[in-house]
Amino acid sequence: MNMKGRVVLLIAHGSREEIANQEVCEMAQRMEKRLDRVPVIACFLDVASPDIPEGFRQAASLGACQITAIPFFLATGAHVGQDIPRILEDCRKGHPGIEVRITAAVGPDPGLDAIALERMHQASWPDQKPSGGRPMAQESVGSSPWLHKQSGIREEFRSVCGFRRNILTPADETRISISHLRINDSRNHYHKVLEEVYYVLKGEGSMSLDGEKIPLRPGDAVVVRPGVRHHAEGDIEVLIICCPPFEDGDCFYDE
Repeated sequence: MNMKGRVVLLIAHGSREEIANQEVCEMAQRMEKRLDRVPVIACFLDVASPDIPEGFRQAASLGACQITAIPFFLATGAHVGQDIPRILEDCRKGHPGIEVRITAAVGPDPGLDAIALERMHQASWPDQKPSGGRPMAQESVGSSPWLHKQSGIREEFRSVCGFRRNILTPADETRISISHLRINDSRNHYHKVLEEVYYVLKGEGSMSLDGEKIPLRPGDAVVVRPGVRHHAEGDIEVLIICCPPFEDGDCFYDE
């Protein structure tokens, strides 16, 4: 019996090659061993079984009150941004007592850079080994190893949280987006994919996180993970950092 009422769904695409599906199941087993009595169920979007609805039913049969879905995908594409959330929402309608949270995809995490570079190292690229024998990393995902965004006039526009000025956007080919925001009439909302960091620049106010209100003062930082309903109040200015970069399509409301 799952005493905490929490279950994790590790969602992969699925393959006609059974060995690929087995690798995902083995990963789920390793994750479960590291958690404290929290089941981890591997399921698949296509081709393989169990599919996502069956994985959801298995979670419900274990007494799940909260399901955390982890898209085991290398990029935030249509499957992660649209297909998986849609299927999970359909499943949730049949189990209204279960809360569903969807994390960001595994792939956009910069931690995978080291794994890719280690593979390069294993392939014996001697000209890419610095002292110590480790592969060298280039920090930028764009065409240049660095990016300088000059200060200047950035258009302020109305957003869900207030008045926003974008600093870094997906067009800059970075793994994050950065915006300056003046809180004004912020609407309660959540994201299914991105994770946000609010850094308070000036002013005082508060922030509601899944109904719990916390105070905000200059220098405070708040991490808002996918699925957390949130909005801010007060006369405050914040810097918002999003990973992966903010997209309008990843903003959702309960009403």
